[in-house]
Amino acid sequence: MKLSRLTIALYMGIVFVSGGVLGWFGQKTYTESTVAPKQVSKDPREFTKRLLAEYQRRLQLTPDQVTKLTLILDDTRAQSNVNFQAQLKEAREKSEPEFQRIRQAQIERVREMLNPQQKVEYEQMRKEREEKRQQEKKDGGGKRGPGF
Repeated sequence: MKLSRLTIALYMGIVFVSGGVLGWFGQKTYTESTVAPKQVSKDPREFTKRLLAEYQRRLQLTPDQVTKLTLILDDTRAQSNVNFQAQLKEAREKSEPEFQRIRQAQIERVREMLNPQQKVEYEQMRKEREEKRQQEKKDGGGKRGPGF
């Protein structure tokens, strides 16, 4: 059976249209099934506010209960913060000697590779950096970098 040009064109048109329809449905299904991530605030007060709102909605809290729950959440956040800060300070104090040793080893290795003129400039750079670090510490900054 020999097909006419019109029949072949019709079949090609049907295939083209069905591909377009299938693509449209596939795209629609894909975009509806994917969920965009929520923008979550890192602010603890925002978290507390959202948590409190959910508790109020789902537990149907009385105003007195809301007040008590707010105090509980605030107290917990304060205790957690104090505990975290204490642990952070302790970890810094424990690791400081090791960091000092690593920094000193770096300084010695850099000195070994420099010629006498470079060593003079290197010591000047280290002195300037230390003065800047002390000034930042006095101003309340205190960011630390490698010990050049």
